[in-house]
Amino acid sequence: MVALVGVLVLAVLFPAHPASLQATGQKEQLAQGRKLFMQYCASCHGTDGRGNGPVSLSLRATPTDLTKLTLSNGEFPAERLQAVIAGTDALTSHGTREMPVWGGTLRKTEIASLVKYLASIQRLM
Repeated sequence: MVALVGVLVLAVLFPAHPASLQATGQKEQLAQGRKLFMQYCASCHGTDGRGNGPVSLSLRATPTDLTKLTLSNGEFPAERLQAVIAGTDALTSHGTREMPVWGGTLRKTEIASLVKYLASIQRLM
């Protein structure tokens, strides 16, 4: 019994995942997501995510303003966005899919970082 109490006290005093490590991990994930966004998405969606990238004028459909996803959906559509990026969710607005399928290029963890970054740039007005 004393050993059990000792283990519980140690677990409280020295948690396996302190909040500071978790916050650092989230910062790294956001930084990776931003880097991926700039590399793969900004040419169409713009560096600010508002759909005004340099390639946007040559596309049939105007790229989505990615800063208004929460506003237009009532909540941030993380799962749907992951499917769109991976290419498992067809977008009719892209016709024959002008938006590249990144599922063969990006790992699931990279797509998750990208989605986390997109969640961080949402405008609610």
